[in-house]
Amino acid sequence: HGSTPDLYKLWLENTIERVNHNLKLDEKRIFINAWNEWGEGAYMEPDYDFGYAYLQATYEALVNKRV
Repeated sequence: HGSTPDLYKLWLENTIERVNHNLKLDEKRIFINAWNEWGEGAYMEPDYDFGYAYLQATYEALVNKRV
């Protein structure tokens, strides 16, 4: 509820940063819950409201944080 591509991007960048700095992890992985779960509103596919903005935000977060 209340999600926007900008808020998602901020969350993902912060998550990437925390994972990258966690020395206790053997593997650096981030899982995004319900990747394309339309019924629950948790999806990454283009839609009428935001177009490709969530996919673009994912790309930008990954590029910005050098995963």
